[in-house]
Amino acid sequence: MTTQSINPTHSTGSSPSEFSHSLGTIVQPPTSAMKAAEAALSLQDTQEDIAFLFSAKVQDDQQAKKIRRDACRQREFLKIIEHMAGHSEGKNLLSSPLLNQDSELAHAAKMLQVGAFLRQHWNNPARRKTASQELSELMEEAGWEVELFGLLEFGSLNADSLRAVKHLFQQSIDEEEKQSLDKWFKRVSHWKDRKRKVLVLLRALAFDMSTQPTTKRGHRLAAILGQLRRLLLFLGLEDHCKHVGDACGLEGDIVLQEVLAIVGQPWLFKECLQRRLANLQHLSPQQQPIFLLRLNELFKLMPAAHFNDDEQREQILEILQNFYS
Repeated sequence: MTTQSINPTHSTGSSPSEFSHSLGTIVQPPTSAMKAAEAALSLQDTQEDIAFLFSAKVQDDQQAKKIRRDACRQREFLKIIEHMAGHSEGKNLLSSPLLNQDSELAHAAKMLQVGAFLRQHWNNPARRKTASQELSELMEEAGWEVELFGLLEFGSLNADSLRAVKHLFQQSIDEEEKQSLDKWFKRVSHWKDRKRKVLVLLRALAFDMSTQPTTKRGHRLAAILGQLRRLLLFLGLEDHCKHVGDACGLEGDIVLQEVLAIVGQPWLFKECLQRRLANLQHLSPQQQPIFLLRLNELFKLMPAAHFNDDEQREQILEILQNFYS
């Protein structure tokens, strides 16, 4: 077998020098590849450094925000301690032994004692630092605001008494309420000791709002204000229902449930209202016209937020006004 050397000029028609020149433009020398690899590695290192620095800055910013938030919350919390220390009942609560560990309010009682210790030893840097750190850890538990104001309002409660309030509070600060107003009202209306628990929720929401850093208020402020508005609407409706009940010999809660049942329907029918009136055991037939008149006045006063739309309000008023026609 013979081998024949390949002459580039045979296949390309070009001279050897021209062929060598064209290869040089296509195939880069090894040194160029090395430089490209080094440049790529350098770029990768730079990107990793930037990512690391950015991540560290985000963590530093978050830590700084947490420090500011903790300081603000502790400052407002110590104002509560200061106020309690000026009253005999508050002093007793601050000096009382911890509640049973199974109690819903044991966590809040612990916070009060740590807060009282922090206030007492404020001028001692070492003790102040220790107490402040412990208080910050206690404030990490979700819903402690409800427990705190629940303890101040009730003194002691069973394990389930504030669970619904804490759940609604957590929804309030996490996101805007998506539940319709009438369903939200029905949910709150079934609470035992409702008026006092609503006050607990109001105070907890107001405290949370007052301790939010300025940079974060935009995110949570709308949700908290929305819940505060609903609570105020509920308290106003509850008060009006009590007045209607007093005029008709009914409990305010019964009137409230009837009002919520009416606005909870997309369309009110006369027959449905007749059945509801018949089921009101403490309302005599002679009192029914007075009750409907009072309801009509109440629905005229109720803000637009209570209704799905203006059409629903007008339809309810029409049924009430023409019930005996």
